[in-house]
Order: sequence, then structure tokens, then C-alpha cells
Amino acid sequence: MPSIPQEPSSIQFYLRQARLLQRAVESTSPSIALPVLRRLLQAGVMGQTPLPQLFRTRSQLQRKHFLLLLAVEAGFPSWELMRPALAHMPADDIAAQQYLASGSAQLKLWFRDTESAAQYVAEHGGKVISLGQQAIVADAEAIASCART
Repeated sequence: MPSIPQEPSSIQFYLRQARLLQRAVESTSPSIALPVLRRLLQAGVMGQTPLPQLFRTRSQLQRKHFLLLLAVEAGFPSWELMRPALAHMPADDIAAQQYLASGSAQLKLWFRDTESAAQYVAEHGGKVISLGQQAIVADAEAIASCART
């Protein structure tokens, strides 16, 4: 029997994240749906659609919207361009994204851009994780522990 080729774990991770974001938006709870909808608007995925209208029509959102959101937040113009790059993504980068997705209760220092975060890391240590235009600095050991689990 022919074997089915497996996608790299980094691609599987982002597909899983898109699915989780879509489920969050489909929630009846505004406190769960609205943060994801705001991310879609901030990333420019939904154009100039007002948030209340987007909330009312959220059932029309498709997985492709969430994949585009993740791509834009990672610095790519589209999922189609990000997907091949994920196959070569360094292990520590995917570990950083897994750390963020884990909802770890550890302190995350937010910065308005990656340059500010990099300056902080140069002085104090840690790892810069880009999130769209913003960035956070997290403990490198905490990120590494996420990669091992």
C-alpha cells in the first residue's frame, strides 16, 4: 500500500492554529470571538469591514481567512507563499510559535516593533517573537520546553 506523504510538523501546526482560530470565531461568546476578529481586521485580511458587521457575518469566514491571518502576522503576503517556507523553518522559530499557542502563563514583554524587542534582548536576554508589526520577548528556556512537549 502506498504511503501518504506527511507534511512537515510546522505546516501541521499552522493548519491546526487556523482551525482553532476559526472555531474561536464561531463561538457564541463575544469574549472568545472578538479578539480573533480584531486580529483579522488589524492584519488587513477583511479589508475595511466594521467589527460589528464582521461579528454578525462571522459564520461566512473560511479557513483561508485564518491561514492568511497567520501568514500576514508571520510577515508573508499570503499563505501560498508562507507554506513552502515553513518546510525550512528553523526549529526554534516553530517552538516560539508553539510557546505562544500554548497560552503559557509566563510573563511576555510586548514591544511595538521587533527592533525595540531586539534592543531589549541584547541587554537582558530572551527570544524575540514577531507578531505582525509588534513583538514579544519571552524566556528562551520556556520556549525550548514547549518544543520538547
